[in-house]
Amino acid sequence: MNKKLLTAFLGLCIALVPLQARRVKGCVKADGAPLRDVIVSDGYRFTKTSDDGTFCFNTHRKARFVFVVTPSGYVADYSSGAPQFYIPIKGKRSFCFSLSRFGDGTDYTVFSVSDPQMQNAKHLKRFRGRPLEDLREMAAGCSAQRPTVGIALGDIAWNKLEMFRSYKESIATTGIPFYSVIGNHDFIQNKDSIAAAEAYEAEFGPCNYAFFLGNDLFIGVNDIIFKSSGIKDPGKSSNNYKEGYSREVLDFVEGLLRFIPEGTHIFMAQHSPIRFLQANRQDDIINADKMEEILRGYKVDILSGHTHLMNNQKISENLTDHNAAAIGGAWWATDWCRDGTPRGYQVITSVAGNLEWAWHNLDYPDDFQVRFFDKGETKLHPDHVLANVWMADDSWTVEWYQDGSFMGPAEPVWEVSPDYAREILDVYKGKAEKIPGYKRAEPQTHYFAALPSEDAKTVTIVVTAPDGRRWQHDFNY
Repeated sequence: MNKKLLTAFLGLCIALVPLQARRVKGCVKADGAPLRDVIVSDGYRFTKTSDDGTFCFNTHRKARFVFVVTPSGYVADYSSGAPQFYIPIKGKRSFCFSLSRFGDGTDYTVFSVSDPQMQNAKHLKRFRGRPLEDLREMAAGCSAQRPTVGIALGDIAWNKLEMFRSYKESIATTGIPFYSVIGNHDFIQNKDSIAAAEAYEAEFGPCNYAFFLGNDLFIGVNDIIFKSSGIKDPGKSSNNYKEGYSREVLDFVEGLLRFIPEGTHIFMAQHSPIRFLQANRQDDIINADKMEEILRGYKVDILSGHTHLMNNQKISENLTDHNAAAIGGAWWATDWCRDGTPRGYQVITSVAGNLEWAWHNLDYPDDFQVRFFDKGETKLHPDHVLANVWMADDSWTVEWYQDGSFMGPAEPVWEVSPDYAREILDVYKGKAEKIPGYKRAEPQTHYFAALPSEDAKTVTIVVTAPDGRRWQHDFNY
């Protein structure tokens, strides 16, 4: 072999090194005892621990972590503010995980928290006020009854990724494991794809992961396909992204589900809803159809944020998207979210296999789940009476009566929240033209309208939740 051919051959061998599989090994233990049948992954490939708690597999060339799918009844150390179910892969070939017991039985509570979205010290101070105090109080009460975890649904920071550390320090004080998913503002704004997620992954671990709680599987995924802003400043907002599932995410979920029996109930936490239902946008995200096909055969509830709106949508017979309003209202400017939902977070409770969903208000009692409006109070339906039912889905009923006579179901309509419209206008000192587009009041469909006759004396709206709770309001003329 001449010198030129030898040099080319050696160069090819060096180039191929990163493409070769790297065999790694490790173990999973709890309180010193081995755990068998625990799923272990690098985000691309999967294996299970053997009877002695050990595992061995070839990692993918793009893998950045080895991590465990934490089994029910166990948890990784979460004292840092992010559960440490993962170990960075760089420079290691051996990975040992030590888990702790986390409750008995199958009951649990989950806090689903949308868009903390902190950009500066002012936002951090607001978050550490009533929201964090409330999370600590709720965590103490719920965890005394059953295992309790939280999930932040992305946009933890607002491009200023140094806020991650302050968020973790804050959320650690809740005393419960608090997972997260990546949002479009959690990427390094002037980088692409995997590189753009480096700061997030350094603090929170893999963008795609899973854990068991009770009898259910929770999957966290990245549903933001991110591209560089193309500018020098890494903290300058980039709109150069699309909501959707990359091939990497689809393959991760598909590979994981090979280990999960059909019929398992799954929660999938992600930043963007799988389907947008807004006045200015009604479409599915990229590869939604492919993800729906992968999830076929499972009962799936998606937990999503991103919109700062409340919207529960049944996508198919076995798939529902619970798009939640924000804990910080409208970007820490208001206490109402821009669709008229009070700031807060979802509380999901599983007891004896039965799920209960509730919107937990930060500023109002939890029985405040409906806001009624008289004629003349709303912008788009001034001749109607309305009920804003932010948690509404097909299982809720909204009916109305006129002068004691049953008139049937109230009509779901697009409407703008008078509460939010007033509050955001006050923030901008009455100068509507200065309100940026993303902070303007957003019409939403969880409003229900009734059109009374001109001679009506009394109009009544009755709202009934699926658990039997009932709200009634009389409008007298």
